[in-house]
Amino acid sequence: MLVSGLLSLLFFGVLQVGVVLHVRNVLVASAAEGARQAAAAGADPDRAAATTSALVRRALSAGTAAAFPPVVTQTTVAGLPAVQVELHGSLPLFLLPLGRVLPITVRAHALDEQP
Repeated sequence: MLVSGLLSLLFFGVLQVGVVLHVRNVLVASAAEGARQAAAAGADPDRAAATTSALVRRALSAGTAAAFPPVVTQTTVAGLPAVQVELHGSLPLFLLPLGRVLPITVRAHALDEQP
């Protein structure tokens, strides 16, 4: 009985890590695509934020997309103008009703194209 309890705990711990890594990878890819779209010459930053949210919604869920709102800002990278897309939010734990307790922040940059 004790061994099965420990194995169950280990299984759900590995499952939780796998889900967190998957969500993080989707968020990074979505933020990078949003940054590339916002960096295009003459692009609208609001459209890039909408695209980022749509990608997260399509890959994960509408609830996760709402929990990670994109913030698009102008910045510099190595002295060059760039666009940054940041997603910040938190994820819930499996089987524990503690709410969203796992914070995740991802940032993506793309060099700004000049017209």
